[in-house]
Amino acid sequence: MSPRTKEQNEVIRTQSRKAILNAAFELFALDGFSKTSMAAIAKEAGISKGLIYHHFESKEDVLKAVFDNLIAETADVWLQEDENSSPVDTLNTIIDFSLIFMKQSPGWVRLLIHLALQEDVMEGLSEHIHQLREGKILQVKPLFEALGYENAAEEAMYFGAKMDGISMGFLALGDEYPLQQMINRLKLEYNIHIDETE
Repeated sequence: MSPRTKEQNEVIRTQSRKAILNAAFELFALDGFSKTSMAAIAKEAGISKGLIYHHFESKEDVLKAVFDNLIAETADVWLQEDENSSPVDTLNTIIDFSLIFMKQSPGWVRLLIHLALQEDVMEGLSEHIHQLREGKILQVKPLFEALGYENAAEEAMYFGAKMDGISMGFLALGDEYPLQQMINRLKLEYNIHIDETE
């Protein structure tokens, strides 16, 4: 059997890293960061514990990489619509994307809530959290400026807080939470037309 090429080794390394991050995300979201060990991540990923340390120095580094993935996956996804869209249409797109994200990725909401309750962990993630929030605020602030809000940055933060609250309600109550009704109320507040089929 011939030795692996540099390219083959890189593919294996990438696959191992992806398996680690996927396993870590699932465990962090389900059990919380503090209760998840590196050994548990290794077991869930189907690799040796030693291999994790080949990729990451600590559990905190794994968590930061998980966050980097989230930032990369959601970067600019809100604003992938017709550049001729009105501010109201773009805001509607953002709300609809957020609704889909909540339904399809409840693990992210659960993970963020777990982390918010652990001050020591949040301190280590402050740069990542700041980057994530700043990115979202920078995306929506121009919309609120175009809609005539005097303090667009504050409105963008308030809008984010409303979305966070809806997310937490949905996570806590699941199918019993009136998710669509809450989204519709938010849309009405910003004068967004509601499709009668929603």
